Amino acid sequence: MKRVQTLRNSHRATPNGKEIYLALREDILSLKLYPGQRISENELAEFYHVSRTPVKNAFTRLEGEGFIEVVPQKGTFVTLIDCEHIREMIYMRYVMEVDAWKTIIKEPGLEGILAKLTENLTKQKQLLDAGGVSSTQFYEIDSEFHATIFEHVGLGKIWSIIHLNQPHYTRFRLLDTQMNERYDELYQKHAELKQALCDRDETRFKQDMYEHLYSYLRDVVEGVSGEQRAYLTNLNVNTFVRFTGGELQK
Repeated sequence: MKRVQTLRNSHRATPNGKEIYLALREDILSLKLYPGQRISENELAEFYHVSRTPVKNAFTRLEGEGFIEVVPQKGTFVTLIDCEHIREMIYMRYVMEVDAWKTIIKEPGLEGILAKLTENLTKQKQLLDAGGVSSTQFYEIDSEFHATIFEHVGLGKIWSIIHLNQPHYTRFRLLDTQMNERYDELYQKHAELKQALCDRDETRFKQDMYEHLYSYLRDVVEGVSGEQRAYLTNLNVNTFVRFTGGELQK
C-alpha cells in the first residue's frame, strides 16, 4: 500500500484517530492515495505504531463521508470519482454562479468586488511566476476567486456545499490540473470573467463561465487514459450537459 505522506513530519510518535483521519483525507483529496487503491487497517496500524482502534475510527469517518468504501471479502478501497456526480455538481454550480454574477452586474458600484478579484488574480499570477506550481496550491486560490463571488451576494454557504463535495468534485478538479497543468489558461479565464463583470457584459460572461467550468470536464473526459481512466466511474460522455445556442441543455 502506498504510504500516507501527511504525518511523516509529525512530532507525535503515536497519532490519534483524528490525526490519522485528517492525514488519509488529505492524501485522498490530493490523489496521493489514488481512486480505487486498496488501504489496510493492519498496515496503517503497523506504520503508525498504534492499535487498530484509532485506524478503524478514522476509516469509519472516511467511509461515512464517501472517501472510502468497504467491499465485502475484498477489502477497503478509496472510492472512485463518480462522473455522473460531477456532471450534476457542475450543472448546479453553473446555474448558481451565473445567477450570482448577474446579480452583481446590476449593482451600481463594482469597485469593492473588482478589487477583491484583482487581489486574487495577483496571487494567481505570483504563483505562476514563481514556477513549480502545485495543483493543490492553485486549486485553493482558484476556489477563493469563486468563493468571493458567492460570499458577495450572501451565498457563502452555497459555495461551501459545492466546495466541500470533495470525494468526487475536488478530486476531479485536481485530476484535471495534474493531467493538463493548464494553470496559465485557468488564470486567463479568471481574468476574462473579471473583465466581463467590469464591462457589465452578461452574454460574454455566461459564455466565459460555461467555457471555464465545462472545458476541464471535456478535457478530462476526452483525455483520460490508461491508469487514470480507472480512477473514474460512470464515465459516459453522452450524459454530460451540452451547451447550444447560448443555453444549457440536458
